[in-house]
Amino acid sequence: MNHLNRSLIAVTGFLGLHILMVFWQSAGLWGVDMLSYVSTWIQGLFIFLSGLLVYAGLRQMPQPMFERFSFPVTPFLIILAILAFIGLRSAIHLLGDGYLLIRELEEGVLISLHKNEPLSLWLLATLHNTSLSAETTGRLYSVLSGIFYVFLTLPVCRLLGQNRLEKILILAFLITPGFLQLFFGYIETYSLLFPFILLYLLFGFQTLRNNLPIWRPAALLGLLIPLHFATASFLPSLLALIVFRARMENRLNLKHLLVSLGVLPVTTLLLFLVLDFHPLIYLMQESGSHFLPLLSPSDISPYPLLSLQHLSDFLNQQLLVIPSTLLVLPLAFGARSPRNPDRSFLLIAALFPLLLSFLGNPKIGAFRDWDALALPAVPLTLWAALFLMVRIQNPHQQIRIGFLIGSATGLHTLLWVGLNAHSVSSEDRYQHLLHTSHLSPYARSFGFESLGTYYREQGRVNQALKAYQNALDINPDHPRYSQIIGLLYYQQGQYQESISYSQKAIEIQPDFLEAIRNLGNAYIRLGESQKAIPFLQEGLEQDPSNSQIHNSLAAAYFSLNQHTKAIHHFQKAIAFDAQNLQAYYNLGTLYGELREIQNQRACFQKILELDPSYPRAAKIRTWLKANP
Repeated sequence: MNHLNRSLIAVTGFLGLHILMVFWQSAGLWGVDMLSYVSTWIQGLFIFLSGLLVYAGLRQMPQPMFERFSFPVTPFLIILAILAFIGLRSAIHLLGDGYLLIRELEEGVLISLHKNEPLSLWLLATLHNTSLSAETTGRLYSVLSGIFYVFLTLPVCRLLGQNRLEKILILAFLITPGFLQLFFGYIETYSLLFPFILLYLLFGFQTLRNNLPIWRPAALLGLLIPLHFATASFLPSLLALIVFRARMENRLNLKHLLVSLGVLPVTTLLLFLVLDFHPLIYLMQESGSHFLPLLSPSDISPYPLLSLQHLSDFLNQQLLVIPSTLLVLPLAFGARSPRNPDRSFLLIAALFPLLLSFLGNPKIGAFRDWDALALPAVPLTLWAALFLMVRIQNPHQQIRIGFLIGSATGLHTLLWVGLNAHSVSSEDRYQHLLHTSHLSPYARSFGFESLGTYYREQGRVNQALKAYQNALDINPDHPRYSQIIGLLYYQQGQYQESISYSQKAIEIQPDFLEAIRNLGNAYIRLGESQKAIPFLQEGLEQDPSNSQIHNSLAAAYFSLNQHTKAIHHFQKAIAFDAQNLQAYYNLGTLYGELREIQNQRACFQKILELDPSYPRAAKIRTWLKANP
């Protein structure tokens, strides 16, 4: 069987899997399941385009048609990329840890957390300090990473492509894989890794051509590791560069080798120092295994390493992010291709990250952890392009096969990106996979929590309650789920239910201040302030500077006409948080009951000074006009 026929069969099978999933969702192929969740007309369009692509592959395409293509200039490609990244941005953030990242950005605790990606977290926090909202910060970080990636594709193509057609083929492979979803306003820390990995590979190619000293890619890898510790899996590729250079020069300069290797830890440690990151603290804080158990699952692992479920998820991951590599693999059967340092370097660069992604434990589920597991995708995608060029020597056949694979991959990725740009479709897919995928109890409960967060943001309270209740049913000992349900019931005016869930949260975690405050507020609303006071006082014993609890305790005393104590705690609330507008309003109202008009006016004027758009601003202005 010739190469073209193999490619046609592979492409037809790959596109056919997408169509199959419309009728057979239980097959569990989440790597190609996107067509199941889109509208009928998009399904019809995909089937039509797939058929057209296979038909075009069967036809003889005139080579001059491709030779007339101009290699894209940088400004045009970047402008096109920006329009795509913004126009098809992710509608919701249920994949990955999007909502968790937003919450930690809003709370200002991101860089205080010792996690796997200290430099990425610092960059996000620094960008957020420019007065952007947390969501805008995350989206901007994603899009800027994508622009950087697209910018780097051009020098890579120019370096590796021997002619215009080869450059276009490499570019087509680089701008069509599924991992490009990371650049479409996708909120996570991984997006910046991919352009830096591409830059590291570019430095590696230049080193193999003796255009760069080895310390350059070593320094860049030293920068990559603080961006995310998983990039340490590229270390063997740096050693390979040293070996390849030594072979080309027929000698190994030990002094040069030691200097080059020394640059990497020095760069990493200097960045740790600047970021005030302490590796020992990080190691002590780490809990649970990052790797799958060999034979039996655990509470935080969905399956053992040696299981069909794991193999299924691993295959789905590759179908999602590197379909071009899978479509090139059928061409590998037959005569061996000559060895090449570029391809060998790419294979070594991909092998260890791929092994890490195979051994790694997808703690929140493989379909959500697809981004963390995608690190091997850049070298594998580049390897596929180079392998195709060397395997198919006939230029016309090379064009046809490259067109087939690039178009099929592009169609797949466009469908994936388009699905995530549509809130209803992406929500439907997430809900379905949350119920049917291979997930640990931890992953499934956390997944329902993320869904509940999304519903809360949408104002869909009943659905949020159901999602959080699902999370609680799976993990009844998690205090946050009970606390959030209690808060939602409180906001709905169902105070007795709020008390029940808040008490459950406190039983699990006695120092849970948010639950304590919820409980106190619910008692106050029920007119049982005397019951609220002991809980709120206990909360203040744990955190004497908690402005919100001072405000709640003051409200309890206010309702019991203990005005002196109420004023004291309102003033404490303001002292510990000068932006606590609710405390200002409550204190002003209390002063009004005591006929202390000047103090009331001072409180209300302070509210308008701090926030002219305060919800009760119109009422306050009316009062101020009536009481000059």
